[in-house]
Amino acid sequence: MAAKAIGPYEHDAGISCQWGVDFVHGIPVDPSTLVEFDRLDPNVIPTVNLRPRARYQQVYAKQDFFASLENLRTNRVILKDGDVRERAHLREKAAPLLSNLTRLIHETHHGKNLERLFAPVFRKMPNVVDVIENGFGWGTDHGADLIVTLQNSFGNLQLERKIVVQLKSYSGNHYELSGVEQIVNAINKFGADAGMIVTTAEPTEQLEEAISERAANLGKPIGLIAGKDVAQFILEHHPNLLFSSV
Repeated sequence: MAAKAIGPYEHDAGISCQWGVDFVHGIPVDPSTLVEFDRLDPNVIPTVNLRPRARYQQVYAKQDFFASLENLRTNRVILKDGDVRERAHLREKAAPLLSNLTRLIHETHHGKNLERLFAPVFRKMPNVVDVIENGFGWGTDHGADLIVTLQNSFGNLQLERKIVVQLKSYSGNHYELSGVEQIVNAINKFGADAGMIVTTAEPTEQLEEAISERAANLGKPIGLIAGKDVAQFILEHHPNLLFSSV
């Protein structure tokens, strides 16, 4: 149980009894802030230690404690089947790390250097049999920075698909839409089965809508990897590029 204190610890004068003086004491609280909960509730962030070793114990992770109370009031954290409280809160705390990694990727990899970073990532993906680093500049690469060939087996059949990839090293929010037209041009130029735009900037509604509209008109899928998902993509397929000891 938790509540907001509205005054200091206080006690009355007490009454005499056979073992000494007995006091009525306590801390006044605002009853409207009262929250009753299980200390192992999924909404309680694990950094908050609610297993006191004595009658009272100071809460050191104050920010997480108040965040936990807000979680409890709204029941914000609902675990999926097979998930556990600690893992769910670890993912939430790790999310800013992915955004920071993407920011570092942008700061250290501009232009063709981003292509050179991502080419080995795609080569590590399952079923990828070829990755072409395609030309320099929009005028010669026809909108495809990378051309990725996937191969799948179906019985004795070998099926191939070609994906063209456009890479953008941007910061902030991605509003610029020329890359969408570039990927459409690349799909048509190289006879690709699909396209993908990778941007280190944060996705915007305008960008997502433009991609959906052009993909529908084209009749071919166009994927988007943006923001923190850029770092997630590299960590999933080629973590050694970011952490040499992995």
